[in-house]
Parts: sequence; C-alpha cells; structure tokens
Amino acid sequence: MVGHYALVIGINEYINAPLSWCVSDAQAISEALEMPEYDFSITTLLDSDATRSNIIRHLNELRNENPDCY
Repeated sequence: MVGHYALVIGINEYINAPLSWCVSDAQAISEALEMPEYDFSITTLLDSDATRSNIIRHLNELRNENPDCY
C-alpha cells in the first residue's frame, strides 16, 4: 500500500513567458519521490497536459480513491 500521493506539475510552454527548467524539475521531483524510501504514488502533468481541468480531475480522482489522505 502506498503511503503518500503527489500531483507534480511542470510547465515550460507559457505563451508570453516560456520557461526553461520547470518540466525537467518536475520530472526530477517525480523520479525522486517514486523511490521506495519515500513511498509516493506520483501523477505528473507536463506542459499541455497541465490544464486546469486535468489538474482538477486528477485531484478529484485522488480524493475519491483515497479518502483517508485528507
């Protein structure tokens, strides 16, 4: 059984101010948290997948599937 859950978001592709490292930072954090000693189940949303509706959907799924997390 997983002890912790995380939704990690990284966006480089901002229209007016693109960034360089957010996606790679999010990927690195996800990889680190997935290590057995941290006991996390990770969902990672990057760039165009990190929409408001996707974020809300993933948070709702997490809440519904794991009510003891809150």
